[in-house]
Amino acid sequence: MFAAAYGFPPSACKDEEEAMGLFQNIRMALAIRSATFARGVAACLSQDANADLLKDCGASPKSVAKMKLDAMRQKAGFPA
Repeated sequence: MFAAAYGFPPSACKDEEEAMGLFQNIRMALAIRSATFARGVAACLSQDANADLLKDCGASPKSVAKMKLDAMRQKAGFPA
């Protein structure tokens, strides 16, 4: 479970204190990993979610607006 949450085994920690701190936050780490995965899937399936993800990654406002406009056109049935 530790390796699934953090991507490395507890033995890779520098000391027991670091490992114990990570063990205490394991549920939060798994929840964040799941949310990140779900957001990535949503971005693959929806242009609107993809535009939001690009905005959060620092894309230009013009390209985000274009992608949102394309998403609205697609929902309305117009060609993008």
